[in-house]
Amino acid sequence: LAKTLVDNLLRGDGDKPLVLELGIDHLGEMDGLVALAKPDIGILTLIAESHLKGLGTLENVATEKKKLINASPRKLVSAEAWHFLTPAEQAGAWCYGLEAQDADKPLPETTVLASVSVSQKDASQVLTVLGENLSLSTLGTAAARSATAAMALAKMLDDDLSQAAANISTAKFEGRRLEVHQLAGLTFIDDAYNSNPASMKQALEVLAHYPKPHTLVVGDMLELADRSETLHRELGKATKHLDRVIAVGPEASYIAA
Repeated sequence: LAKTLVDNLLRGDGDKPLVLELGIDHLGEMDGLVALAKPDIGILTLIAESHLKGLGTLENVATEKKKLINASPRKLVSAEAWHFLTPAEQAGAWCYGLEAQDADKPLPETTVLASVSVSQKDASQVLTVLGENLSLSTLGTAAARSATAAMALAKMLDDDLSQAAANISTAKFEGRRLEVHQLAGLTFIDDAYNSNPASMKQALEVLAHYPKPHTLVVGDMLELADRSETLHRELGKATKHLDRVIAVGPEASYIAA
């Protein structure tokens, strides 16, 4: 199915850039995807504990995801994932990140950092990166990092940075990812798209910026294999400062515990 999709896209207009997300959930899957995509530029966004049912360990996640970088002539890596690379894999790579979280890390000279200001009032954030200001109609560091990656890529390709910033500012985000609603005098944040330890950490960071009291309704984080109980218990510890936690599901019982 993936091969048919890519073939059809390339047949449509081979002169235009083609952007593909290479998502994996089991060992060996990235080999087939990079052979299919033959990337000119690889962007490594995050290495974290997810899809462990098929991937097994964080080390395996790193090994599989780095296959994209190793198959790409030009590469862009997040500051979060940078330390997973060997010196040979880091050679020639660009890096991107956020000043507040990454400025003190040992990163290469080619690192592009963004400063971020957040407005809870209209659930938005403004980034300043490469001398350009851009606005995002969503909260969370993942969105800010993705926008920074796009600006770093524009810089790598010698594109018009002002136009890139304008394009990113009008981007539409996936639904049910940190969507903020006002309901009967309450602020309701819908982050029910999917969940893993990294996304839960980010959701709690967003929640912390809002006035108390705080209530979290949380379900199971899936595909965590034999790390599931440990990671759910760790999430439970991270929610102890909240005013109320409603945990729903068999794995979420460890959060409640």
